[in-house]
Amino acid sequence: MLNTSTATLRMADRAGRAPRVSDREVWRAAAQLRKQFPETPWLEAAHRADRAYAAGHMFHFRLWGRVTHALGRRHTNGQVAAR
Repeated sequence: MLNTSTATLRMADRAGRAPRVSDREVWRAAAQLRKQFPETPWLEAAHRADRAYAAGHMFHFRLWGRVTHALGRRHTNGQVAAR
């Protein structure tokens, strides 16, 4: 179930304004991808961002783009994700 702030942000996206993605949403999505795809979570996030852009869902495009960057930074710094 969507919380009120997420629903409000998605409505703003439909109105043509730039959607805002909170840091909390980014880190939750990143943690979930690390559990589901332990080897390549940043690659899955990038694929999701591409699919969202193709579908015209700018909220999800920004969300998955930020998740990609967050996971990619973690990967390139050589840090191991907590499991």
